[in-house]
Amino acid sequence: MQKSFLIILGLVLLVFTPGFAAHLLISEVVVTPSSAEYIEIYNPGPTAVDLTNYYLTDSMDVVGGKPNYTGIVDGTVTPTGAGTDFLVKFPNGATIAPGAYIVISANAFSSQDIPATYKISTYGPSTATPMVVPTNGFVGGSTNGLISNASEAVMLFYWDGTTDTVKDVDYVCWGTSVAYFCDKTGVSTDGPDADSTPTSYLADTPTGNQKPAAGNHAAGYSIQRKQTNPIEVTETFTGGNGLTGHDETSEDFTATASGSFIQSVLRTPGYGMPSDLPPTISGTLYSPGIPTSTDSILIYATVTDDTTGFTVQVKSNVGNYSMSNVSGNLWTAYLPPQPDGTDINF
Repeated sequence: MQKSFLIILGLVLLVFTPGFAAHLLISEVVVTPSSAEYIEIYNPGPTAVDLTNYYLTDSMDVVGGKPNYTGIVDGTVTPTGAGTDFLVKFPNGATIAPGAYIVISANAFSSQDIPATYKISTYGPSTATPMVVPTNGFVGGSTNGLISNASEAVMLFYWDGTTDTVKDVDYVCWGTSVAYFCDKTGVSTDGPDADSTPTSYLADTPTGNQKPAAGNHAAGYSIQRKQTNPIEVTETFTGGNGLTGHDETSEDFTATASGSFIQSVLRTPGYGMPSDLPPTISGTLYSPGIPTSTDSILIYATVTDDTTGFTVQVKSNVGNYSMSNVSGNLWTAYLPPQPDGTDINF
């Protein structure tokens, strides 16, 4: 598959497309049959991630005026979902390698042939490591599946055990029952830190404005992140409650051309997305340093990747220009001369 890298520079500001989120991703969810339910997590980054302070939940119902899972910090979590909801964490010392996937079983049958690394329910696959039920966490007692077919949401989040707020890592919602979706707008919590002053969450995307995936996929299928869209291109990257500052609730999870997920595709536990790592882009320069109205501006960039056949493009306020691979990993492009006094952002 051909890839394209887009370079946007504004005083040496780079944005790459397609690139990768700077955090773990929920790459696949299976909601039916109950005996095959699982959540797959993907590490798109170049280094291993320590999962010790990472949690997984489907309990975002509003309880006591706030999404239930946020109560992990102050002990106000209430078991929800009539025995099917959960709030668990990864075992201390657990890691996920770069480019790797882990599968977390949410079913209650050890005989189900799903290659799960971890299991939420104690009834899950015998070869899987149990997730930890933390203080203020819980696992519903259902002996069936734990994930709702028609409508629900799953959140991977981070909490170090000391701060007032949790940090969303990745989120997926499906179906039309927005009561199960997450919105922390206006919520404040006071965790176990030294002071007694609550900290407020930033605004999430209102549940009615979120763009969920479709629910009720067929047996043997899944809700799966697109292979051609490994980054969260429809997500708001700033001003959010995410671990990297994203608004994780703003992503388009639909199966439209701009959406991030595909519904009703064959499930692929452990193989949901390409294990491709991001490109390395360095040595970005331009010449001449102070151009005149008769000068073309030459852009240089060194681009390396573990695949071939990719393209590179410079985006500017005077137009977008394809770069040429002139030698080895060196790519160049020319911006045309501009009238005196033109402010060029590229």
